[in-house]
Order: sequence, then structure tokens, then C-alpha cells
Amino acid sequence: MARTKKRPDYLNLPFEVHYEQMWSYGYELIYPSGTRPQTPEDYIGVIYSTSKAYGATYRSENAHNGSLIFLLTNGVGDFQPDWLEFLGDDNLDVESQEYKKFNIVDGEFVLGEDIDEDELDDYDYGDSFQFHCFEDAADDCLVLDADKSRVVVDREGYRLAEDYTHMDESPIFTFAEKDAKKIKLSTKNSQEITKKIANYFNDLRKQN
Repeated sequence: MARTKKRPDYLNLPFEVHYEQMWSYGYELIYPSGTRPQTPEDYIGVIYSTSKAYGATYRSENAHNGSLIFLLTNGVGDFQPDWLEFLGDDNLDVESQEYKKFNIVDGEFVLGEDIDEDELDDYDYGDSFQFHCFEDAADDCLVLDADKSRVVVDREGYRLAEDYTHMDESPIFTFAEKDAKKIKLSTKNSQEITKKIANYFNDLRKQN
């Protein structure tokens, strides 16, 4: 008698999630040429950019922490959580760039008034930070069992052909609502992003 092949436990295996399009926000520090900035005050400001990211892909190890179910029921929050790893994107299309002053206020990075580019003296570029925003981003597919069979599905768990049509009449995984309610994973909002950039300057002070 032929053995029935056991279906992988997709809900507890590494997966990738692919986003067709999402917003991305960049912060690139600038400082006077020939100087070595050590504090926020040593910087001229920051180049703040708004971009569209196309074909962004993220990965979760999904090691029995329920992250796949969490993503499908709660999303990921506004910005990249710790349990989701950024793998790359196909293209980053810059929509706008602004030169801004900034301050660190109560442990947060705060954008200030505009800087007139025409009045800038020579400057160099410092470190930069890029953050994709998941708000209003639509994932177009998931890759389950990412290290082995790499099965491509939609949000409902239906296997997808190359033209994104369903290959089967039923999804390859299901889960109960009660199971989803038990899963509590971290998410990040804009305040946590501003704190993360502010912490960069705290670390800079410690190094110097």
C-alpha cells in the first residue's frame, strides 16, 4: 500500500511575505565637511525622503510562535516588527526629498524646520535609516515552507499558479479564531521609530 505523503505543518514553518508596493521613509544625516560629528548638534540636519518600495520581501522564522497566523489576522503593525526580517526590494522610487533640521526631544527624533539647500555650505553624508510602512500596504503573496517546498499562496491559503489563479478548490491550511486570539506578538508604530533613531545618537555619545 502506498504511503500518503504527510503535508508540511505550514503554520509553523519559515515563510516569506511579498508586498507589491508600500511606502518607505528615509533619513540621511548630513554634517559640515571636514568635521567629525559626535552629538546631534554637530549635524546640519537630515535629508528626509518619501519613496515607493516595489517588490519588498520579508521573512519570518515562524518557529512555533504563530507569526503566520498573527500576520494573517492582525497584520504586522505600522513598521517592521522584530520577528520579521527584511530581505530586499526590487526598486525604491523616491517621490520627494526634504532637507530638515532635527532635534532629540524626550528621547525621540523630531523633524524641525526646512533647510534652504541654496544656503548650504559643503557637507558630507552620515549614516542613514530606511523604514517601510505597512499601513495600507497589500501583500500579493506568501511563500510557505520557505526553506524547502516554497509553496506560493494568497492570504486565504490557496495555492497560486504563475498567473496568480487558484490551483486548488480549498486552502492548504486552516486555523481556528480561538487560536489566533492566543497569539501576542510585538508590533511597531511611528513613535518607536523616532525612539530608535534617537538611540543612535545615544550610542554615538557612548562611543566618543
